[in-house]
Amino acid sequence: IITLNQSDIRKIAYPEGYMGGKHNLGFHALEVLPQQLENPVAILKSSSQPNSLVIFTELLDTENRPVMVAMHLDKIRKDSEKEKKE
Repeated sequence: IITLNQSDIRKIAYPEGYMGGKHNLGFHALEVLPQQLENPVAILKSSSQPNSLVIFTELLDTENRPVMVAMHLDKIRKDSEKEKKE
């Protein structure tokens, strides 16, 4: 299961300085993200984060640079742990 919290979504979709945004990729990028992760351009093991991958997609940002996804494996969010206990 891949999860994103609200702050991750805002960070991806909105421009920097607006509602916690940073990357300004818009909501279309979020809509096609599952398909992009199913058919990535490349998958690399992260050299800086343990249990993490760097996934290259076919998406381009507003400056025509390739969009990369940092995927942290086996990461459990605090809210997920809380749900398991209930």
